[in-house]
Amino acid sequence: MDGRRGHHPRREPGRPRAAPRRDRARLRGPRGCEQQDQQEAALDRGLGGRSADRPHLRCQPRRSEGPAGAGRRPDLDRCVSGRELPVQRRDEAHGGAPRRLVTVGEREAESERTGALEGPGLVAAARTDRGPRERNEDTYVCRPDLGLFAVIDGMGGQQAGAEAAALAREALLGERDLLHAFLSANERIHRAARKNNQSRGMGCVASAVRISGSKALVAHVGDTRVYLAGEAGCEQLTRDHTVAAHAQEQLGISDSGARQIGGQNQVTRDLGGQSRTGDAWIDSCEVTLEEGDLLVLCSDGVHGVLESAGLFGRMREARRQSTAPDALAEELVTLALAGGTRDNSTVVVVRQLRPAPKRESIWKKDILAWMKRKPQPEKASLVPIEKR
Repeated sequence: MDGRRGHHPRREPGRPRAAPRRDRARLRGPRGCEQQDQQEAALDRGLGGRSADRPHLRCQPRRSEGPAGAGRRPDLDRCVSGRELPVQRRDEAHGGAPRRLVTVGEREAESERTGALEGPGLVAAARTDRGPRERNEDTYVCRPDLGLFAVIDGMGGQQAGAEAAALAREALLGERDLLHAFLSANERIHRAARKNNQSRGMGCVASAVRISGSKALVAHVGDTRVYLAGEAGCEQLTRDHTVAAHAQEQLGISDSGARQIGGQNQVTRDLGGQSRTGDAWIDSCEVTLEEGDLLVLCSDGVHGVLESAGLFGRMREARRQSTAPDALAEELVTLALAGGTRDNSTVVVVRQLRPAPKRESIWKKDILAWMKRKPQPEKASLVPIEKR
C-alpha cells in the first residue's frame, strides 16, 4: 500500500475484480449466485483447492426464474404451498442414499408427553400420540396450577383440524368460566372457518374439567370422554354426541346394534360447526372429589379401542395401587396403539391428593389475621365539658 489513503495494491492476475459499487445492488436476488461463485472461487484459491472437500461452501446451480411470487426454489413451491407433498433428494454426505424430506405437516411430533405436574391438591400428567395418522390433530390442556384439564380432538382434514383444536385450547386458557370458554371456542372456530375457504367445515370436539377445591366442573361436546374412578367404583361422566349414541338413547338399540349403523362415529355436536346462542347444547355436570380419586380424559382413539370394562378395571387398579398419573397415561396410550387404534390417541390423568381450600377462604383468613396483628389506636380519654 502506498502513502495515499485508501489505496490498495493491484489485484493478482486471475483474481476476480470486485463489482463496482453501483452494480452491487444488481447482484442481489436471483443473480446472487454469481457473486457467491466469485467469492468461493477466491476462497478456493486461498484454501489451495480444498473447498471441493467442503460441499456446504459450494453454490447450488441457479434455477430458472418462475412466475411472479415464486421463490428461489420453484421445485419446492408446491411442497411449501401444499404442506404435504413428499420430496425425494440424494444426500452426498450420507453415501448417496436417497432420503425423504419431512414435509411441514409431518414435522409435528409423533408423540408428546407432559410428566407429572403438581398443583393445589392435584397431580396430573398427559400423553398424546398421532398413531397411524399422518398428523396429530389432538391437543390437550394439563394445568394443575389452574385446575384446568382438557382433551381436544380436531376435525376437518389437512391442517384445519389442528387449527380448530389450537383455537379451542386458546379459548379454554383465556376464560375462567368453563361454559364461556366453550362458547368462545365455538365462535372463534366458526369465524376462522368462514374467513378461509380451505378451512370450511373444520371443527373439534372437547371435554374439559375445572377443579376448585373438592369440586370438579365438567363440560363436554362431541365424543371425547371423562371417566371418574372413585371409592365406589368407576363411571363415565360424559355421553357421546354421536349417531350411535343417539340411536342407543332415543331408539333403545343395543350397543352391538348401534355398531352396525352407517356413520355411527359421526358426531352430532361440535365446536365451530355453526354459530350458537346460549349454552344448552353444552353438556355439563359437577362432581365432588375425594382424596385418591382419579379423573381420566381421553379421545376416541383410546376409548374406541379399549372396552369400558377393561378400562374401568385398569382405573380401579391404578386408584388402589396409587399408580402415578404419568405411568397410567403412558399405559393407556400404549394399549390403544397395541389394540390397533386408527386415530390419534390422547389421555390426561388427574389425581386428587387432598381437597385444596378455596382461594377466597385463604384470602379472608389472611385478612382477618392481619387485622388482629395490626396495633389498634388507643382510645382517647373523654373529659366532660363543664357547662357554663
